[in-house]
Formats: sequence, C-alpha cells, structure tokens
Amino acid sequence: VATHSDLKTVIDATTPTMKAYKLGVDDLEKVLDMQNATMDVGKVSYQDIQAAMGSIIPQAQHLKIPIEELYGAFAFFAEYGKDAGAAGQQMAMALRSITLHRPEWEKLVGSIYDSQGNFIGLETLIKKLEIRFSTMTPAAQDATVKMLELGRSRDIIQLAANNMDAFGKSIHDVAGASGD
Repeated sequence: VATHSDLKTVIDATTPTMKAYKLGVDDLEKVLDMQNATMDVGKVSYQDIQAAMGSIIPQAQHLKIPIEELYGAFAFFAEYGKDAGAAGQQMAMALRSITLHRPEWEKLVGSIYDSQGNFIGLETLIKKLEIRFSTMTPAAQDATVKMLELGRSRDIIQLAANNMDAFGKSIHDVAGASGD
C-alpha cells in the first residue's frame, strides 16, 4: 500500500468494508485499490476513510450500493467542497433520506428501484435528479431538496446533480482502480 499511513490505520480503515460486504482475503487488494483511488480523487486519508465509512456503510448496505459506487461518491463529495468528515456525515444523511423518504424521491424523479426491487444506484439517481434540476431555478431546487428532508446533506445532493459529469467520473475512476 503506497501511502504515508501506518499498517494499523490501513487495517482499521479497511476492516469495516471487508466485514460489511462479507469480503474475503482474496478481495483485499481490490478494496485497497479502491481506497487508494478514493484518496487520490477525494484528497482524503485512510483516517478520513475510516471515520466516514462508519456512518456511510450501514446506509449503503441497506440500499445495496456497490462498494465502487460508495467509495467513488464519497471521493466526489470530499473533493468538491466538503471536508472528509462533513462529506461522510452528509452522505450518510442523504442515503438515509433515500430510504426514509422513498415516496418523495419517486415523486420527484420517478422510480428509484428497478423491477426486481433493487435500488437503481447513486449515479442513476443523481442523473435523474440532474435532468429534473435542469428545468428548475436555484430557488426551486432548494425548495425541492427541502421536501426530501435532506437536512445538511442537501448541499452534496445539489452539488452532485449540478456536476453530474464530475460525479460520474469520480465513481468510474474509483471503480477502474479496482479492476471493475
């Protein structure tokens, strides 16, 4: 692992992801590659990853968000205007909003689950939101995100929807590092 982190920090940052996603030793290199890409894209450290993933992973698991998308979205939020701690907290809040306020989300963007009942994913959801936001004034966007009860996480949702290309690139850059 080519970082300036000690082994204990790397293990502490990696173990929660490995356990939560029920990954084995064979997947360790993939997770480390994604974490290194997350650090590169998001300008974060292993300590930042460890702190953020504790609150994000439970919400992401509920929605069955793939690890690559999870780390890529976190990298984007950390890179674009949020420190890693705030990015982690706000991302967890946004994921909780998706779960708790599904009818409001679906009223805004259409179905957020596919025909098999699987969440469509963050990238697809944000793309739908980008399309919807493209016809709205900033004031209408603000009113819309208030309806979703996003709290402080509304900033990162609007940021992603208004910068969809960069959001998608972050996800693909992190996924590409893992060989996916």
